[in-house]
Amino acid sequence: MNLIVRPSGPDDVSVLRGGICIATVVACLPYLLLKVAWIMGWTIGVEDAGFADTTRVANLATSGMELVAIVIAIGLVASWGRKIPAFAIAFPVWVATGLLVPVAVGSVLGGVIQAVTGGGNAYSGNDEMAGWVFGLVYGGFALQSVLLLAGFVLYARDRWAVVADGGRMHDGAGKTRPLQNLLGAVFVVAATIFALQQLSWAVWGGGMFSDLTTAQRVFLVAGPCPLS
Repeated sequence: MNLIVRPSGPDDVSVLRGGICIATVVACLPYLLLKVAWIMGWTIGVEDAGFADTTRVANLATSGMELVAIVIAIGLVASWGRKIPAFAIAFPVWVATGLLVPVAVGSVLGGVIQAVTGGGNAYSGNDEMAGWVFGLVYGGFALQSVLLLAGFVLYARDRWAVVADGGRMHDGAGKTRPLQNLLGAVFVVAATIFALQQLSWAVWGGGMFSDLTTAQRVFLVAGPCPLS
């Protein structure tokens, strides 16, 4: 039984897609509101009173990224979202995947493994932040990574039929096929180098990665995953 309701028109979306959009926005709000509080100078969940001032620029940048995630989530179901050029919607989703998936895997799975193996609680907090802040932030990232990916897959399936049928109904590779092959080869080489470097840091450390926790090692291992 197909549980996904197919759109009845070009601008209609399934109940599932609409629900994913709402859930994504809700998952983004706690992190966004926390960042806004820090930007305003409210030290919620922060032990150091000077934290909000010294990191205001970083908080502005990350809150802006969260706003982009909300816009993308809405664009995946809104009628105007179908008019966005493919690159303009696919690229930010790809970037978001590369940022969120490693954090989600490293924080959730890595945190569990670290606790089970006696490495301590990854969400116990530190001298600057309360423990609940880590849970709120990384838990939100984990939800966002799953929801954004699911929303984009359903969006792509409904907008581009070639995605759903694997190209079986579309003949010809297109005029840009040689360029696609070249860029694909360059990407594979670059991704392989990056993956090997990440794995090396995860196993042996090096550079800025020294005395790694289990959660951090899992994060480094998960880093190359979205590139595949």
